[in-house]
Amino acid sequence: MSEQKKDIYRKIESFLTGNSLSPIPTNYTVAYTYLQQHSVKLNEVIDQHLKKHSRLNETFIQQAFSEFIQHPDFNADEIYPALQALLSDVYSVVETSQDSSSSFLQTLHSTSDQLDETQTKANIATLVQLLKASTDSMVESQEKLYLKLQQAEQESENLQARLNSVSQAAMLDDLTGLLNRAGLRKKLEDLSIELGSPFEASHYSVVVFDLDKFKNINDTYGHPFGDRVLGNTGSLILKHIRGGDLAVRFGGEEFIVILPETDLQGARQVAEKIRLAIGNVRWTNKRTNEKLSAITISAGIAEAMPNSTLNDVIQIADDALYQAKKNGRNCCYPIDTVTR
Repeated sequence: MSEQKKDIYRKIESFLTGNSLSPIPTNYTVAYTYLQQHSVKLNEVIDQHLKKHSRLNETFIQQAFSEFIQHPDFNADEIYPALQALLSDVYSVVETSQDSSSSFLQTLHSTSDQLDETQTKANIATLVQLLKASTDSMVESQEKLYLKLQQAEQESENLQARLNSVSQAAMLDDLTGLLNRAGLRKKLEDLSIELGSPFEASHYSVVVFDLDKFKNINDTYGHPFGDRVLGNTGSLILKHIRGGDLAVRFGGEEFIVILPETDLQGARQVAEKIRLAIGNVRWTNKRTNEKLSAITISAGIAEAMPNSTLNDVIQIADDALYQAKKNGRNCCYPIDTVTR
């Protein structure tokens, strides 16, 4: 490469770097045309932009390429239509791979220099072959880049799935599969967004469950057996509620079920189904094959009224649960908040 060619190449590199432009054919062509002063109007537009903004950007360069290179304002002869056609073909397969673009720029620069120096069909045909070889190399490089991007995208999707899984797990009680308190808060936030208003302003009922004499179960049969009872209780609760209902392990052996768009009577029916299902389970001591007495659950039920908060309704349902315990356990006790 002659010193003159090296000089223009260095100027182009400096021009692109100084304006933080990527070394792709479009940017190269505009820089080359500007520095060689092949288009008076292009130079005027770029000078005005630089005077006003101090530097160029990718959007401006693309606009300049479309206006002054693809549709040049100078007198076209055989040279520039040939260059324009070649660059148009190459541009469709070239993206912004930094490593490949560097050598590709040198080929484009060499091609442009030779187009400047000759107009013969034979030489132009030779240059077309040269550029085609370089383009083929770029295509191969871009295919490799595309595969890497696909792999990165897949890894990103896998990571997102794992993060979603961890996030979901953090909202669930690992023993029962029900929501924990953090999960309940998140679900209520989601419901509020879906409703377009605070969930507490909607119509719903609350059931508070508590396993009867659960301390005795743990003391008599051990905590592992007590964990089995809790897990079974969570499964039966989920089995007997709707998809939009919220089931929460509130702590220890206490569970809460929130039933949207459900009145007191409807909530009582759900609570009774759950109570009966839990009472019908037949437990066996695996160590002794002893048939155990039925494990029962009690429930307190309350319906939300206008201006009541969720904590208010839970407290009323908890008061109802206390009444169910006083009434002998293994029963459901509703409190009518209207007459309470």
